Amino acid sequence: MSEPEEQILCEKCGSPVDDCECACPYCGEKEGCTCCIGYGCATGG
Repeated sequence: MSEPEEQILCEKCGSPVDDCECACPYCGEKEGCTCCIGYGCATGG
């Protein structure tokens, strides 16, 4: 038997990140936000 895949949960709503519908705390976008993608960008673009 294989280990179940660990899901990353949203800190605000507790849902799996793929199902989270929270808005980005930096830009307010729910989809298409790139504020936290890439090296050095995790502080809000």
